[in-house]
Amino acid sequence: MTTPTAKSKKPSKEFLTALKDLKLIWDAGRIYFHIPELKERTRIKLQKQDDLVELGRKEGLSPKLVYHELRKEESNCLICNKQIVGRNHKFLCPECNDREQRQEHKESSEQKKKALTPIERYVDKIRIDDETPEYQSTFKQVKEHQNERHARHVASIFGAIEKLTPSTKPANMTNKEWQREKQRNNLREEEQGVKSWAQIERNHKFEWKNSPWWIMDHTLKDIGCRCSADELRAGECCKTCKVLIKVHEYLLDKFKDASQGRSTII
Repeated sequence: MTTPTAKSKKPSKEFLTALKDLKLIWDAGRIYFHIPELKERTRIKLQKQDDLVELGRKEGLSPKLVYHELRKEESNCLICNKQIVGRNHKFLCPECNDREQRQEHKESSEQKKKALTPIERYVDKIRIDDETPEYQSTFKQVKEHQNERHARHVASIFGAIEKLTPSTKPANMTNKEWQREKQRNNLREEEQGVKSWAQIERNHKFEWKNSPWWIMDHTLKDIGCRCSADELRAGECCKTCKVLIKVHEYLLDKFKDASQGRSTII
């Protein structure tokens, strides 16, 4: 365990506040993110860490103490100050972490609802009978969905491992009995909805070639765009994009009619 040097003093209130502020945005010991959307978070973390180390130096605290405090397994909850062992990524006890997640879900749902584009609102109304938009789901529904998705992901991994592991015929079983046993296992997997990697790949290729969404996506790529930045700034666009403007308006009208029950298509 790293401890303060002989010159170290008791951390000031300012230092402890800065440490808590940095811990609140810490992610399971990770500080670097290379995803473009998260690079700003990395920059903020690094700046806060540098500021904290500099503040510690002024108070006679070792930089190693700062890094130890950020990574130690035992700490106090940043909200209720209860002792916790085996910290989570926010240094919060289970109760405070649950409240924090519920509040984050509420705030993110409100932000997503405000940021919806017209087409997204129309699509959500059309799909409302089949699936509830995430911003309208309760915190419990979101957690259940995450658990189900995690369980399916784990099951697919173990299924892939089993497929890669060569199965051997038991010594007391004939070749004919062994073939029947494998057929029964395959039928059981089909009844349970377990799909092999080959089936998943075939389904993906079939969707890629036959789904109207994919067909439209490929069509737009085939059309392409010849607009220049100067033309767009002047309110102009290329000839094909002039046609696409009308297509976009027509698409919005069709989705609006469907979302309001005025369409005979669905």
